[in-house]
Amino acid sequence: MKHRLNTDLIFKDRAAWVVEWHLPLYNSLISGSELRPYILPHRWKPERVFDFMRCLWWNSALWTPSEMLRRINEPRPDKKNPASILQICEGAWLAYGVHGESHFLIAGLTKNLCISRNKTGGFVLKWTRPAGARRNDKSGLVKPACSPVEREWEWKNPFYHD
Repeated sequence: MKHRLNTDLIFKDRAAWVVEWHLPLYNSLISGSELRPYILPHRWKPERVFDFMRCLWWNSALWTPSEMLRRINEPRPDKKNPASILQICEGAWLAYGVHGESHFLIAGLTKNLCISRNKTGGFVLKWTRPAGARRNDKSGLVKPACSPVEREWEWKNPFYHD
């Protein structure tokens, strides 16, 4: 017997930092559950969000265990090689990653995070990433942006079968 759940709004217009991966147009090494958005408390200061992003970045599939251990304790980008890590703080918009056409993380402080349940038992997250800067999908480079970006992500219930 199939059970269909009603679409229910669980949270509406909540404030939170939402951290997302942004991937190159080719050969992404990040996949699966690592691609989900990460929700952090809205009261966290940007420095603490950067610490979370740094740990997420260095513990991702991009790095070998020895590289992880060597770089995870660096609190800031390598000053000897400033082109190695990009760290941008635009107030409510943060970025951490490698310059150019590569993987990086973006965090946005949103005030309208909504979480609802869909008919298959999954969850739908909707939010607005604040204005600041964003990746140009054609060039892969970070460009200034003057308008917010509407985002949506769905978590599918692994136990639901049609």
